[in-house]
Amino acid sequence: MSVPDEISELSDEELLDLQRRLSDELARRLEDDED
Repeated sequence: MSVPDEISELSDEELLDLQRRLSDELARRLEDDED
């Protein structure tokens, strides 16, 4: 699987931050679905 250039240029810290934000967003959506 190829990785877009803009993603491969991110630092590990940026990738971790991005991953955290995605996880938080996903958790919010899952909580909303439960209602």
